[in-house]
Amino acid sequence: MGVNKRWKKKGHNILDFHEARNGDHAVTPFECDICIFRKLKRRNPIEDSHRDKLLCIYIRRMNLDALWSRARKTVSDNTNRVKHILNHSEMLGLQGPFEHHGPYPYSDHCGYEIAIDMLVHSRRPGKNEKTHTQYDTIRQLRTSYSSQLRSSPLANLNHLALLDSKGHYTRLVQDKCGSLWFSRFLTGMKARMGGTWKRNKAMSHNLILLMFEKIEEKISEAESQVEEHNWIVFSAYTMISYVLSLRGNEGLMLEISGLRKDWTRDEIGYVIVCLQGKIKGEVCFRKHKIPCINETNSGLRVKFVLQRLITLKEKGGFVDGPAISDTKGFLLSYRDLDGYLHEILKEIYSQDKYLFPPSISSVEDVEDFYRCFRTFRRTSATRAMERKVDETTINLVNKWDLSDTSKRKKVASDMKHYYAQFELLLSPFLDYTREM
Repeated sequence: MGVNKRWKKKGHNILDFHEARNGDHAVTPFECDICIFRKLKRRNPIEDSHRDKLLCIYIRRMNLDALWSRARKTVSDNTNRVKHILNHSEMLGLQGPFEHHGPYPYSDHCGYEIAIDMLVHSRRPGKNEKTHTQYDTIRQLRTSYSSQLRSSPLANLNHLALLDSKGHYTRLVQDKCGSLWFSRFLTGMKARMGGTWKRNKAMSHNLILLMFEKIEEKISEAESQVEEHNWIVFSAYTMISYVLSLRGNEGLMLEISGLRKDWTRDEIGYVIVCLQGKIKGEVCFRKHKIPCINETNSGLRVKFVLQRLITLKEKGGFVDGPAISDTKGFLLSYRDLDGYLHEILKEIYSQDKYLFPPSISSVEDVEDFYRCFRTFRRTSATRAMERKVDETTINLVNKWDLSDTSKRKKVASDMKHYYAQFELLLSPFLDYTREM
C-alpha cells in the first residue's frame, strides 16, 4: 500500500502517510487501533494469530489514510490555534472551550469494516496497474454496501425526509459510510493512491480515413458470412459514431425499423439516422431522428454504409430491433466492438506508426487509449474544430450538457436548443456532418 508517486515528486516528507502528526485528533475523528480491533472482533488481538496481525496492519493503514486527508501544514496550523485558545483560557482561569462527548459506541459506527475491505481489494492487480487496483474501482465497494443498506428493513421502517418548498424530497438514512471519519478516509486514501487515467484518444483525420479503408478490405476478404456480417455492422457503427459525434452507447442505439421507415426519401440529399434509447441528459427512452449528409467532404459514404446494413439485416429476417447486433439479433458488446477496432488499428500501427501521436509508443498503448466509447466522438469534435465549424453548431450536434440554476441537466447547451425541434434543424446537422 504505497504512496502516490506524485507526492514524492513534489518533495514531500518521506514519512507522509506513514506517521500521524501531533494534533491529528483535533481535525479528524480518531480511535486507536486496539479499540477498532475490539469493535470488529469483540476481543483483544491474539499475538500468534496471522489473521489478527494482518487485520491490525489494515487498521493502522486506514487510520493513517483518514488522518492524512488533511495536509501536514493544515494540521500544524490548527494545532497552534488550539494551543492559543487553551493559553488564553488558562490566563483567565478557564478550562478551555473544547469538549469530548465520549466514549464512542462499542460497535462499528464509522464504516471501519468497509474501509478495510476496500484496502484489501486495492491490493489486487488492476487493469491499468499491475501492483494495485485503482481508487475509482475500489470505491464502488462502498456503493454496493450503501445500496444494500437502502434495500434493507432498517432504511424503510422509518421514513424521515427533508421536503423543500417545491416538493422535492431528500431522504435521511442511517449509513455508517456517511460518517465524517469515512469521508476523511476516502479523501486520504485517494490522495495516497492517486490514479492512472487512460483517456480515450482521438484519431487524426488521415488515420480514421485509413481505418475505414481497412474495414472495407476486411469486408471484401471475409472468409465466412458471419465474419462479413460483423464487419459490415462494425462499419455502420463506426461511421455514424464518428460522423454524428455519438458516444459509444449512443451508436448502439441505431434502430432497424426507424432506418427502414425513412429510407425512401432519396430526393432530399440526406439520410435520417434513427436512434432508439436514452441520450445523456434525458430521463426517458425515445426515438431520435438525426439528419446526416449522404456523403461527407472526405468521401465517407454514410448512405451506402447504412443501406448495406439495412439490406444485410433484411436478408437475415430482421426488420426491427437493434441494428448493431450479431447474426442472431443480439446487441453487440463493447468488448466485441473494441476487438474489431483494435484489430484494425494494430495492423495500421505495424505498417505506419507515424499516423499515431508520439504518446502511442506500442501496440499495448493502442489497446489502452483507443476505445469505441469515446474515441469516435473525440475524433469528430477534433475534426469539427479543425474545419472551423461554428461553435453553436458543434454544441448543438454534440448535445453537450449545461447545468442551469436548479442543477438539472439539459439535453442541449442552451434553452433555445432545448425547446427546438431537432428534426427541423437540418442546416446545423448537415453542415457538421458534411465536414467530417
